[in-house]
Amino acid sequence: MLRAMIYAMLLELGLALGQAQSAAINPIKEFSTEQGGILSGTFSAPDQIVVETQDIASSTPPDGRPVSPGRHLSIYDLTEVAWTHAVPIESGSEPNGCSKIVFVKESNSLVMCEGDRTIRIRDAPTLKAKQVFATTRGVSLDDLAVSESQDVVYTVGVNQNGTLIIGSYSLTSGILLKETNASEGFRYPSASLAIADGGQYLAIAVEDPGNRKMRGAIIVCNTNDQPMTCRSVPLKEFVAQAAFLYDNSLLFVSSVLATAHSSECVQRLQLATFTIETQAFCSKDGPAHYALALLGHDRVVAYTGYARRNSFTENTTTVSNDISVWSVEPKRVVFVAADSVKPGALQNEVRIVPDHGDENRFMMFRRFAGTVSVFRLPSVR
Repeated sequence: MLRAMIYAMLLELGLALGQAQSAAINPIKEFSTEQGGILSGTFSAPDQIVVETQDIASSTPPDGRPVSPGRHLSIYDLTEVAWTHAVPIESGSEPNGCSKIVFVKESNSLVMCEGDRTIRIRDAPTLKAKQVFATTRGVSLDDLAVSESQDVVYTVGVNQNGTLIIGSYSLTSGILLKETNASEGFRYPSASLAIADGGQYLAIAVEDPGNRKMRGAIIVCNTNDQPMTCRSVPLKEFVAQAAFLYDNSLLFVSSVLATAHSSECVQRLQLATFTIETQAFCSKDGPAHYALALLGHDRVVAYTGYARRNSFTENTTTVSNDISVWSVEPKRVVFVAADSVKPGALQNEVRIVPDHGDENRFMMFRRFAGTVSVFRLPSVR
């Protein structure tokens, strides 16, 4: 009797441990661009991906004048396994200006920044321009986000004084609705934008390399307040990517170089108290950093690769390229995806983009590289 009870307990423990183990997944599709390196991308139609690429500028232009690298917008059809459309796009006055594409399902459109001054709306199936509107003079566009429920395009940019400017534009007409000074006093800043479901909250991740003590900040703005109110949380490291959970708390990962001994995790900012949970989602497979996305309401995906840095030669060697997927409740890693790129590839340019039409699918690419990996998660019971 006792032996049977012990056996049953061991069996239950073994099943529990087996359920707690994460499953390995591989890309369902990998493809390379036809020209240039990837700047941004999004899922559009159920089986289509749109990417923005940048060509390499000629080192000796025929007329001797400086040439900014050309940009293209291209559609890859996952069903046909082929590139189907491509159009050249304007890059603006800054070669490394804003590059962001947002798919709007209701209108079957792409909202994107082209260069550092222009927002353009394109037809998703054909890539033809439908509407264009310019941002305020003197503000260099860094990022944009779309709130379909509010019919608003939000932008963040920086003026010549280092002031972060939030603009809101009508998604339908392109008319400027209002502008807000989010914060002042940043030196050489760049900013990225995250938006909560419903559009009530915006989160601006600011990188400030001119500040040695606090190298970045998260600025959270409430769009329902009149006028819009913003609150800043200083950070010692840059924020690489951020995304809002369903409860309006903000998840984010740093862009700090991670080693095997680092304890970096996905962090969580609680808006009710403005306190940070530094170990919200952690992985035994490596530190979480550089890239983050949410898959539906119940899963978090982040890059968990790490590297070694030789302090004498100042060379960095990649050791592990992994992507971890957590369930929100309970907080545990359910899948680990191996990055197929060879060691040595830049980790800090990794981007993870969810498919908002399919909660089980996401893609990963490296900016300025030419390969896209598409992953699909098995259903979890």
